Amino acid sequence: MAANWFRYSLCLNATDSGQVRARIGALAPLPALIALGLDSQLGDTESVTDLKIFSNQLRLDIHSEGGINFRLLRASKQLGVEFIKVEAHCSTLDAEHESYFYHGRRPPPQELDGLLDRFLPQDKLETLIRHRDYLSLRVLLQQGLNPNTPVGDEPLAHYAVLQGDVPLLQLLLEYGADPSLCNNAGLDVMAQLFLLADKKLTAAIELLLDHSWPKEAVLQDGGSLLWHAFALDQQLASSMRARGYPYIRPPDAYQQGSTDQLIKRAIAHHDQPVLERLLAPLMLTHDQLMVLAGLCSQVDNLVGFKYLESLGLSLDGHSYDMVELLQGAASSASFRLVAYLLLKAEALNLNIDDCCADLVEYLAGDDRSSRLIAILMRRLRHFDHNRAIGTAIEHNALNNLSILLKANKPTHYQYPLLHDHLDSLTPQVTRMLLAAGENPAETNFDGETVFEAVLRARPNDRQLHQVFRERLFALPVQDYIWL
Repeated sequence: MAANWFRYSLCLNATDSGQVRARIGALAPLPALIALGLDSQLGDTESVTDLKIFSNQLRLDIHSEGGINFRLLRASKQLGVEFIKVEAHCSTLDAEHESYFYHGRRPPPQELDGLLDRFLPQDKLETLIRHRDYLSLRVLLQQGLNPNTPVGDEPLAHYAVLQGDVPLLQLLLEYGADPSLCNNAGLDVMAQLFLLADKKLTAAIELLLDHSWPKEAVLQDGGSLLWHAFALDQQLASSMRARGYPYIRPPDAYQQGSTDQLIKRAIAHHDQPVLERLLAPLMLTHDQLMVLAGLCSQVDNLVGFKYLESLGLSLDGHSYDMVELLQGAASSASFRLVAYLLLKAEALNLNIDDCCADLVEYLAGDDRSSRLIAILMRRLRHFDHNRAIGTAIEHNALNNLSILLKANKPTHYQYPLLHDHLDSLTPQVTRMLLAAGENPAETNFDGETVFEAVLRARPNDRQLHQVFRERLFALPVQDYIWL
């Protein structure tokens, strides 16, 4: 196995890049290299593993027992290559290195930044995306950056989805990104979102719907978007149904699998006619009905749950079962079922007080649950709010955070929240915590104040720094003069 791996990014102007693309077409890596006349420059221990052509660069991945192939670099000049970036990885030493060449010479550091901006804007993009610097990204887009620019192997919109960066996707769509472009797997952005099946990315799906995603679109299995949305997030599915998206089953949705598997599939996709057809001939015990009720609680299938009640599911006198269902529904963000079960527990006079704190912690990370949080907080008397508050901070659930902070007064925090959640603080969250009584001069075990920790850990977050400065100088002198 080759010890070293090299990636050569050979940057050309638009005209030369078009000519190269015309020469290699859809050829495999080695035939493409032959077509370009570069195959003779490979050494005996070198093998090309990948070759891609982008709008302004030819990218080669090569395994080698040696070092940088300068013969290849010199020969690439005939293609019109002006700027070259070489990424090297030595597996033996587990070491990485980058080299740059401009017209045959190594550019000095003061020149390199300008060359990277000109020839490899995606390198700068990756840095800006990693730091969530949306202001700088907006400036680049305003200056003419193509919103469909590839980052690595993926169009920028796909890269945003893979990073879970919904604000970036929103910015790209605002500047004309095309979400119908496919990635290397042949998936458009919508198909990729449903493949990831991440509830945190439902906002990204909503963005695409807002940009008039075709109602007649189906995914690779032939199922409509609404069919798949029910298995992902019930509120998303309700929004799609209100927009007029059709409910179309995949042609072979129920052609294969055991009865148990088909029932689970029908529950997950809220396919009530199929569920009733599958359950009608069965004689189900309470335990079996509870298993199915648990499946309903995971996907907020309230209609399916009520159908199970019509088949004999009863929670009267079953406080433990009620608690189990409530916790399952809350942990799955099944808000309709949580509300329904809370009302039923009240009607049946079931004791669920011991699980209310757990429900709050499960629900605190999603602002859509704020009404449920407010209801549950009225039932709690002794409650360690810090964990639930921490969940709200981590997920930037500001409505829930406000409710929890108000309910916590005048309780003194056992641990300083600002220190505990330093990496997740935003200016707005910080203002809310400070207004609730958090002390910006609080020290950690190392004697470091929150503000000092922020300056060390997040040196470029100026808006956050300003929030602390405003608060610190509003303190009595004796509380900050020693800082």
